[in-house]
Amino acid sequence: MNANQIYQWQPIKIEKDLYSFLDLIDIDTYLPMSDNEKVELKYYTYHSFDGERSFNLFSVWFDNKPVMICQTAGRGGRDHRETFITDVPLYKDMVSYIRSLIQVEEDAISSLDPEEDCKDLTEFYGESVTDYYDPNLKPKIQSRRYCDV
Repeated sequence: MNANQIYQWQPIKIEKDLYSFLDLIDIDTYLPMSDNEKVELKYYTYHSFDGERSFNLFSVWFDNKPVMICQTAGRGGRDHRETFITDVPLYKDMVSYIRSLIQVEEDAISSLDPEEDCKDLTEFYGESVTDYYDPNLKPKIQSRRYCDV
């Protein structure tokens, strides 16, 4: 069996909701289904053994072209996750497209004026880097090594 043969199968379900797919491509966010117009997930199989353990076989299409075959299986579909990318340039375009859908709210972005003094830049656990290093970043005291503990 090859990927092109699977791409020709009749899907049992086609969806554009990317929620369950994003972690397969290392994107950890939620995207509203209505924002996606170009990526389709075509499900070919779904088998549930006991309501918790199952397996899925599906393909991912971008701009009506096949990109990859995906497998999920196990408890909640998270014990086995495999991807088989068949078109790398199209995959990269798809990931760029998906990232373009991620909306970052301005309130969620924390920023700092690079000219503003901020003691938090050099403090860890209530102590300052300056307690351990001089202005030239030379150690004031000998550090403990993990093997010395």
